[in-house]
Amino acid sequence: ALLRVTATTTLSVGTGLPVRVWSHARALTSRDIPAGIEDVDRLRAAANAELRHTAAVPVSAGDKVLAVIELFSEQADALDEETLRTLTDIGGQLGQFLARRRAEAMQESPERLHVLLEQAADAIVTIGDDGGVLGLNERARALFGVTTLEVLGDDVRSLVAEDDRARFTDHVAASLAGGSSRRWVEVAVRRS
Repeated sequence: ALLRVTATTTLSVGTGLPVRVWSHARALTSRDIPAGIEDVDRLRAAANAELRHTAAVPVSAGDKVLAVIELFSEQADALDEETLRTLTDIGGQLGQFLARRRAEAMQESPERLHVLLEQAADAIVTIGDDGGVLGLNERARALFGVTTLEVLGDDVRSLVAEDDRARFTDHVAASLAGGSSRRWVEVAVRRS
């Protein structure tokens, strides 16, 4: 019953141990969760299986949580601090492995990356270290009204309206230096 209810439950923001571990990016136990915010059906199914103690650990790569491992136990001491530290270390190693595999998959398949970029809902402009345009996905080509060949090698700022170029350049520089609190900047673009 616990497996069934777990497989069919979608946890909402703010409820459930796995969601809290995901948002806090650290291991937690059922003792760390205030009463009344856990998902009742899963707790009932766990209690019926005599699993009254739970813990969850993040599977992380750097500061990004990729997944959460949730554990159930009959005994509270089975989920002690040392066990949680060990499981957190394992979650970190697993996260690094998963991130490495994703990166390898992208390197092994440039065609796959190309397809993902082409099908993206956002306009994506790929640029080189020198700021020259290397490519435009379908949405970007439609937005700018140009083909990739028409702008290949051009300075990316040539795609931005002249009045917004300085602001665009400042934002990109701040983002690359890690000094921008915003991940985006709204600018007018030039259309062919």
